[in-house]
Amino acid sequence: MDNVTAEQVVQSYNSLVEASWTPEKEDKFQKWFSKYAKKLELDPNPDHPLHKYNWRAAYMTKVKPDKDGHWPSTFKHLDHPNRFVDGKDTIVWE
Repeated sequence: MDNVTAEQVVQSYNSLVEASWTPEKEDKFQKWFSKYAKKLELDPNPDHPLHKYNWRAAYMTKVKPDKDGHWPSTFKHLDHPNRFVDGKDTIVWE
């Protein structure tokens, strides 16, 4: 089996969101994101280009930050500034 690329991971989460998103989910998501945006002092717009993170996919998969406040790297955009750490692609850890 071939390794999954970061591009494939990002596209699969984008497709998941697009295929099942509804106005009701958006309303609940906005409330969920607002809570975290205030807590983490983020821009309240989940689509702000500087986030570089798929907040809707994180919401749909019910992930939460770890004890240090770090969110899973799986949902980073391909141009996230911390995508690569110590030469490893954090989206797929390769």
